[in-house]
Amino acid sequence: RASEITYMYVLWDLSSVVTGHDDGTVTLWSTDSSTSKIVVRKLRHTVNSIIEGWARQSRVLVVADHSGTIAIWNLSFLINNPTELSLESISKGFHDPEDPSILSMAFHMPTKMLITGGSDCSLQVWRLGVDSGATKYEAHMEPVCCIDMSDNLVLSGDMGGAVILWALADGNSNRLTEGLRRLVMWPSDLGIRAVFCALS
Repeated sequence: RASEITYMYVLWDLSSVVTGHDDGTVTLWSTDSSTSKIVVRKLRHTVNSIIEGWARQSRVLVVADHSGTIAIWNLSFLINNPTELSLESISKGFHDPEDPSILSMAFHMPTKMLITGGSDCSLQVWRLGVDSGATKYEAHMEPVCCIDMSDNLVLSGDMGGAVILWALADGNSNRLTEGLRRLVMWPSDLGIRAVFCALS
């Protein structure tokens, strides 16, 4: 059977779309030609999240699957060679080994920190290719399925509908390593409406 698309990410400046599939396949499509694509199969489980980030001074594509595995591809090489996606690394995330699934990710550009949300209801924060461990934040009661952020604020949402607004602990966008500070938690019946009000 054909694999189903479970996640999609657009690389606007590269005129490309990246799709993650339920069999772990990651496909990069050129929007200039629907038949032009790169297919990579480095993950074995359903792809849950795809983002861009930076690691070792290179622009990278970060993909996480249901087993908590994270694969990183170098996008810098793709600019010069549009037919090849170079694998940088593949490793496990830092969520609970008994429930390791990574459901959401966000990348904080000023500090080069990655934030992942998992089915273990936690947030994990670390620097790609630098840190050997992560800082864990537990505030959600349900799996964390979405994360978004600005320079100074982080929003995390869970499957129960609750949304938490976090701030950098010292208010400095260049020092996420100092940690996150929880500002407010909106319960499930207010979560989405609260976010729209906060952002409007």
